[in-house]
Amino acid sequence: MDSLGILEKILVEIERRQTAVVLVGGWALNFHGMPRQTLDLDLMIAAENLPAATAALELCAYCMVFQSELFARFRDQAAGSPDIDLLFVSPETLRTVTDSGRHVAVGNATVTIPSLDHMLAMKLHALKYNYPQRATKDLPDVANLLRLRGWRPDSPEFADLVKRFGSPAIVERLRLLITEDGA
Repeated sequence: MDSLGILEKILVEIERRQTAVVLVGGWALNFHGMPRQTLDLDLMIAAENLPAATAALELCAYCMVFQSELFARFRDQAAGSPDIDLLFVSPETLRTVTDSGRHVAVGNATVTIPSLDHMLAMKLHALKYNYPQRATKDLPDVANLLRLRGWRPDSPEFADLVKRFGSPAIVERLRLLITEDGA
C-alpha cells in the first residue's frame, strides 16, 4: 500500500473514534501545492486524544516506538511504510488550527490541513527550537510558504509571525537563502 493509502486507512480509523486530527508537515505542504518529499506522516492531535489515536494506529499495524512530552512516533513492521508522528497540542490550539484550516479529501477520508499562516508559524517554531537539525529542510519551506502567501521576509505580516514564533536569526538566514535562489 502506498503512503496515501496508508494515510486514508489511518484517517478512517481515527474518524471512527471521533478524534480531531490535522495533517501537518510535508504532506500538508503537498496539499497546499508545494511539492515536498517526505518520509513520514505528521498528524497534530490534542494530547488527551493519544489513547484513541494509538488504538486507531494499532488497528493499522502500527506500534509506538517513541513518546515524549511533545510527540509520539509509530512504526509499521512492513517494509516501506512511512513512520507516523503524532504531535501533541492543547485542545485550544488544535481548534484554532482546525478552524482556520481547510479540508482535503484523502480517498474516502477527509482531513484538515493548516492555513499557510499556521504552516509558517509551525516552521518558525521548529526552526527557533531545533535550528541546526531543521534548517536544511525548514528554511526552504518557509521561503516557499512566503511565496505562496505573497509575502517577503520583511513584510509586516511575516514580521508579526517571526516575533511570536521565530527569531531574527531565522529571518537573516531566510534573506540569504532567497538571495541565493534569485527570488
